[in-house]
Amino acid sequence: MRNLQVSYFRVGAMMIVIIYHCLCYYGVWADSPITNPIYVGLCKFMNSIDMPVFFIISGFLYADKLLNTGKYNNSKDFLKKKVKRLLIPYLFWGIAINILFINRYHFISMLDGLSHLWFLLTLLVIFIIVHLMRKKWIVMKISSLCILIFILLLITPLRILIPFDFLSIKQILQYLPYFFIGIIFSRSKASMQTLLVKKNKLLMLPLLCGVSLSIFLCFYTSNIHFINTISKYIIIPFLSIIIISSSWILCQRINFKEVGIIRSLDKNSMGIYIIHHILIIAAISNTQLSVIIGTHYIVSPILLFLIGTLASWKISSLMKKYKFSSYYI
Repeated sequence: MRNLQVSYFRVGAMMIVIIYHCLCYYGVWADSPITNPIYVGLCKFMNSIDMPVFFIISGFLYADKLLNTGKYNNSKDFLKKKVKRLLIPYLFWGIAINILFINRYHFISMLDGLSHLWFLLTLLVIFIIVHLMRKKWIVMKISSLCILIFILLLITPLRILIPFDFLSIKQILQYLPYFFIGIIFSRSKASMQTLLVKKNKLLMLPLLCGVSLSIFLCFYTSNIHFINTISKYIIIPFLSIIIISSSWILCQRINFKEVGIIRSLDKNSMGIYIIHHILIIAAISNTQLSVIIGTHYIVSPILLFLIGTLASWKISSLMKKYKFSSYYI
C-alpha cells in the first residue's frame, strides 16, 4: 500500500525545488547577472530543506523494502534496478542537456554530476554505499545510527577541501547523513507514534525554533569567514534535521487523503524534477527573455513556476505513456 505521507512530502519538496530554481537566476547561480539578497536568503533556506527531504524519503523507502519485504536481498537485482532507474536517465538527459545547451555545459562535467542531474548520480552512489554496508547498519542500534549521522555531519565541511567532484563525491558527503535519517525513520515507526502521543505539543517548539533560527542564519552574513562556514556546513544542516524530523513526526497524526492531483504529481515527480529545470535554463538562455526575467523580478519567478510546473508535468505525463519511459523518466 502506498505511503501517503511520503507522497505528500515528496510533492512538497518538489514544489520547493521548483521555486528554488525559479529564484536561482537572481544571485544563486555563478553566472547570475543580477543579485537579489532576499531571493538569495530564501534560496539558502529552501535548499536546506528540499533536497534533504528527497534523500530522507529515499532512505526511508529503501530500508522499509529491505527490512520488511526482503525486496532488495538480491544485490545483483537491486543494482540493476537502480542503474535502470537512475544511471540510464542520468546519461539520457545529460547528453540531451549538453546538446541543447552546448555553450553552457560540457560533456566532461557528466563525470561530476551535470547541472541538477547531480541528484540522480549522487543517489545512485549512496544506494550502492549503503547497500554494501547493510550488514553493518542493520544490526546497529538506533542510538548508534544517530552517532554515525552526527559524525557524518561533522565531517561534511571537509568537502570544501576536495579539489574535484568526481561522481558527485561532495554531494555524497553532504547528503549521506540524510539517507541514514530516512533509515532511522523506517526503523522507528512504532516509537515515533509513542513519542507523538506523549510529546505532541512539545514537538512544535523545536520545529518553530528550527525554522526561525535557520531563516535568520540564511539571511545573516558575518564578516568572519569561519563563522559563515560553520553556519553553512554544520549549524544549518543540523537545523534542517530538526525541522524535517519534527514535521515528519507531527504529520504522523494527519490522516492523509488520496488526492488525484497529488498522486499524479508524485507519479511524475522525477520527470517534473528533470524537465522543469531544462525549461528554466531554456528561458534564461534566450537573450530577450533573460532581460524580461531580470527586469520583472517579482512577476517573472511566479510565471516561471507556473509555466515550468505545468509544462513539465504535462510533458512527463505524455512521456510516461511510451513503452520505454522507465529508462529516461
